[in-house]
Amino acid sequence: MNISSQAIDVFMNLCTGFVFLSLLEFGVVNKVLSRGEGQGEAGTKEEEEKEDESSPGPGKTESNNREDWQEVRSILRPSKGSSRRDYHRVARWIDRVSGVVFPASFVALNAFYWIVFGSNSKVSC
Repeated sequence: MNISSQAIDVFMNLCTGFVFLSLLEFGVVNKVLSRGEGQGEAGTKEEEEKEDESSPGPGKTESNNREDWQEVRSILRPSKGSSRRDYHRVARWIDRVSGVVFPASFVALNAFYWIVFGSNSKVSC
């Protein structure tokens, strides 16, 4: 067995891991949303649109990220003051983060694999 066949096995296992993690993320988001179903109303349509516009994108500062983690921790631990809007906000945050992290890490994995092992492939029939 040569190193190329071992590398392709690792690559395929990592690709399978990406599929598994994306399904896991889907389940976590649905669980967070279902925890908020019995809570209070999410607010008016105008408040939700304002919140979507005011939420910054991937280029957040460190203090904003720290606030996000505190918010996520407070939402995932049930409390009497959490509303359905809070659960939806956490679910959107998880989707935003995974929407950046998964593709970026998959591109990095592909770039590494094809740069390192793509040039060493020997085709034999």
